[in-house]
Amino acid sequence: MTTASLAIAETAYAKCIKASKRVRWDIDEDVIKGRDFDFQQTFYLMRYQKFRCCDF
Repeated sequence: MTTASLAIAETAYAKCIKASKRVRWDIDEDVIKGRDFDFQQTFYLMRYQKFRCCDF
């Protein structure tokens, strides 16, 4: 990585961190919103999982 491209990457990262500190959200309040998960039902599609099962 060249010095110029490193400086650009650092600037982009710094902007991202600055923006993340300005935005504050609460996962329970803003995403879940009082909803409950029915753990008898599948709510995460299997095709998005990287594995099918695990032997623990």
